[in-house]
Amino acid sequence: MINISVEQRAISIPDSLTPVALSKRTKFREQVLEEIDKQISINRYKKIFSITINEFTLRRIIEKYSEQAVYRPIDDMRYYFQYAKRAFIEPGYPPLFYPAVVDRKRAANISAVSAIGEGVSGLVLQKIYGCRKLVRPYRDGVDIVMTNGKETYLVEAKGSASHKEDDLLNKLDNEYLVEMVRETLSSAGIDKRRLKGFLIGVYLNNELNYNSYITEINII
Repeated sequence: MINISVEQRAISIPDSLTPVALSKRTKFREQVLEEIDKQISINRYKKIFSITINEFTLRRIIEKYSEQAVYRPIDDMRYYFQYAKRAFIEPGYPPLFYPAVVDRKRAANISAVSAIGEGVSGLVLQKIYGCRKLVRPYRDGVDIVMTNGKETYLVEAKGSASHKEDDLLNKLDNEYLVEMVRETLSSAGIDKRRLKGFLIGVYLNNELNYNSYITEINII
């Protein structure tokens, strides 16, 4: 069984910023950044629940939501975490563990991490909002478009198995969030239903425990 801890926050962006959302001018971009900084300073992540899911069910969810062509990404990451322990695991040999002269960083399969991140993102939104997938864009726009029948959700998913969870959290706030806010603002008029944006970061602690961070973007 795989455990997924879910933390959530919501931010509200005024629709008056829509005309400058896609501008490349520094002055306009700074207006969006200032509003985002103000929002995240007063709206912190709060843990709302945890999900325990069977590995085989999660595999099906990943196939449903991921654009990555990865064969059994959960197994791929299990091997990575075992390898990262620097333990010699072949039978018939004594344990082998020694410090390297240089602590070289081990690299996970980026496609496998992304696939799991996208699958977990779709799963947690289903659980929280009771929504379903409308479309899975391929190399265009957001990762997933979902709906609960009354609202349309634009979903951008980011996965990470880096050595520091703070690296993912910093990127969510300082790199990815501004782009997702701009995407949400610029898309608000394309559907008669109310539209929300979601930026979701999924951090893989190990093969059995993931942390999910949801930022809900509301246009007011």
